[in-house]
Amino acid sequence: MKPTEKAALIAIAVGIAAGVGLAFLLEGASVWLYVGAGVIVAGAGYSQIVKQMAEERIADGDFAPKEKI
Repeated sequence: MKPTEKAALIAIAVGIAAGVGLAFLLEGASVWLYVGAGVIVAGAGYSQIVKQMAEERIADGDFAPKEKI
């Protein structure tokens, strides 16, 4: 499994947890509020995880060699 796929799974799990947590806090709200909040949290989390992974690779000097065509 690629590191970005692992990041996506982590972000999805956090998004689901955020949606469920919001469902317990706001019991009378529309279902779409929970789904929307979960999607926003998952998207933001994925973006930040991938950005952090890229920064760590740059800091470590772990560059993939450029392929010659």
